[in-house]
Amino acid sequence: MKTIKTLPLTAAVLVVALMGGCDSKPATAPMPEVSDESCKPENIAKIDAGVQQQFADACARRGSFKPSPKREW
Repeated sequence: MKTIKTLPLTAAVLVVALMGGCDSKPATAPMPEVSDESCKPENIAKIDAGVQQQFADACARRGSFKPSPKREW
């Protein structure tokens, strides 16, 4: 009889504990605009560590694709 009363209470506590952390998301700093000035290593070092890798990747990929001239061998 005692376990019948504690089972719903335990289930309710478990649901509240599992769902309690679902809404909180860590705040991230916005990523600055990618430009020649902002892509210098000293400026990349000033950026928040959470965004720094993403920004460095964006700096490496900036520019446009230029295909090589077609050659006939």
